[in-house]
Amino acid sequence: MKQIVFFLLILSISTSVSQAQASSKRKAAKEVTPIVVDNVKYTAPTDQIGYIVARDAATDILIWQRQIYTIHYNKNLERDVQDVFIDSLYIKGKNLMVHTERGKVYSLKLK
Repeated sequence: MKQIVFFLLILSISTSVSQAQASSKRKAAKEVTPIVVDNVKYTAPTDQIGYIVARDAATDILIWQRQIYTIHYNKNLERDVQDVFIDSLYIKGKNLMVHTERGKVYSLKLK
């Protein structure tokens, strides 16, 4: 009987740990609405964390891409839970404002 109780206790702990690990996974990044200014479309691709890409709005030809911020990953933590995605872009004066899902705002001067 003690062996069965011990086995059930170990199984319960193992299940709890597995569920906790699974719940640490983050949701997929949301798509950010592109901004178009003077025939240039600015996007924040989810496959390039921290980058802004500028393309010709008519031809979709790449004009430039810039890294706005970097993430310094802790090797002891899961990478996906450390990712910080851009969640919105907007224009303020002559600047493209880049807002992250953690509330940080960066400003990129547009020419």
